[in-house]
Amino acid sequence: MDNREFYIPDVPPFPLENSSKIIITQLSEETSIQTWPPGFSTGNDIITHTFYEEVYLLDGSITDLSLNKTFGKGYHAWRNPQMKHGPYQADQNLGCQMLVIVRQSDYRSNV
Repeated sequence: MDNREFYIPDVPPFPLENSSKIIITQLSEETSIQTWPPGFSTGNDIITHTFYEEVYLLDGSITDLSLNKTFGKGYHAWRNPQMKHGPYQADQNLGCQMLVIVRQSDYRSNV
């Protein structure tokens, strides 16, 4: 990826209207902004993956359906590879917008 000084990424307006799909704005190989429409659900399955994942909620909220807890703007998550989490559902009225950073599982050995 080329160097980028400060710029305004092409992020959709929040909350999303007339959409049933997540919109992912890729900022770099590891970094994206995910915009979830109101009521979007990841399904019923617990989520795991092979990479580190960091999430910062920018707006709206999501509910962890396993924990029955809702997290909103300003909440942060750090997930090690294979950590079980979710499933999730976005706020019924607003949806959710989040900054997501992923790093491959060998990330810590390269630091």
